[in-house]
Amino acid sequence: IPTDLHRLSNLNAFLISNTNTLSGTIPTEFGLCTELVGVTLSYTSVSGTIPSEFGKLVNLLDLDIYNSPLIGTLPSEVGSLSSLTRFSLTYTSVSGALPFEIKFLALLQLTLIH
Repeated sequence: IPTDLHRLSNLNAFLISNTNTLSGTIPTEFGLCTELVGVTLSYTSVSGTIPSEFGKLVNLLDLDIYNSPLIGTLPSEVGSLSSLTRFSLTYTSVSGALPFEIKFLALLQLTLIH
């Protein structure tokens, strides 16, 4: 994922699916894409961790990450995504407890499958 993606100031959806040619990590600059309402990363080779900067995506409604080799824990900053209504984290190696802050997301539908 390019680190200068945030230069697309009107980008409101980032949907990548069924491509093993997309690899690397999720750059911290992804958090600068504040107009995003939807992010999907599925069946990719994107690895590493979910950066805490995801907490800056205040307009995000839908976050789907599945069948990607992500690791680590879910950052507590995800709990500040007050607009988030759907979060699916399936078939990844993300582990650990859910952040305490996630319980304050009243509209959230959460799907977690290992």
